[in-house]
Amino acid sequence: MRVSIIFLLAICIFTSCDEVITEENYTDLIELKNPPIITFENETFDFGTIIDGDQVTHKYKFTNTGNGPLVLSAVNKSCGCTIAKNWPRTPIAPGESSYIEVVYNSEGRAGQTNKTITVVGNTKPNTTKLKLIGKVVGPTDTN
Repeated sequence: MRVSIIFLLAICIFTSCDEVITEENYTDLIELKNPPIITFENETFDFGTIIDGDQVTHKYKFTNTGNGPLVLSAVNKSCGCTIAKNWPRTPIAPGESSYIEVVYNSEGRAGQTNKTITVVGNTKPNTTKLKLIGKVVGPTDTN
């Protein structure tokens, strides 16, 4: 009885998949027969000078300029003050564009800022470093 239930559950799981993985698209994603290339409009964003406590939001726009589907597996930041808010979790076809949205919280971060966001994907090389730079100053005296 237990084996029958497990067998039925396994059938339900395998038949409920939306996308059929064929040998061709599986090979392109894993073996990189047709490697994707991630090309950013700008890999560095300079937000200028902001006041301590302000937040900066920026979208790093990119295009898949390679021949195979681009899959991002991670977007890592250099500290807790930076958040990768939105980035694509589905494959980006050759020629298609998307973006990675990053939010920087400057609270308690007075001084020069130089943050790194590391994008990991099925590209060659498999990592791309994005930079977020600028200056954070204390609140000005209005008296």
